[in-house]
Parts: sequence; C-alpha cells; structure tokens
Amino acid sequence: MAGYIGVGMFQMKLVFYSILCFFPYVNLTLRISDGMAKFIILAIVYSLASSSRVTLQVTRMLYVRYWIFLGHVDR
Repeated sequence: MAGYIGVGMFQMKLVFYSILCFFPYVNLTLRISDGMAKFIILAIVYSLASSSRVTLQVTRMLYVRYWIFLGHVDR
C-alpha cells in the first residue's frame, strides 16, 4: 500500500512539473496577472519542495528559470 501511495505521489509530481513547464504559455494565453502567476508558481514550488530534497533542487532550478521568464514579461 505504501508503494502505491508513493507511485501516486510521483504521478502528482509529474503533473506539477508539466504545469511548471507549460506555465509561461498558459500565462501568455490566459493573461493571468504577473503577481498571481508568481504566487501560483510559489505555491507549487513550496508544495513540491516540502516532499523531498531531490525535488527541492529540481523545483528550485525550474522556479528560477520561470521567475526570470516572468520577470522579462514584466519589463
């Protein structure tokens, strides 16, 4: 049962990662305000980072990349 829960968590992480990867395009198409977009990314990153140390490194990398992207949109 514990293994099954682990697989479920892994699938959830994949979903979150795919959201992070496509977020810039979603942001551009839906015209989400930049403040809201950053808040959503922060929430996703912190929820992922709390689960494991490896996840923390990967999410930090993704977060920095898309924070920079959103920063360029601001200008």
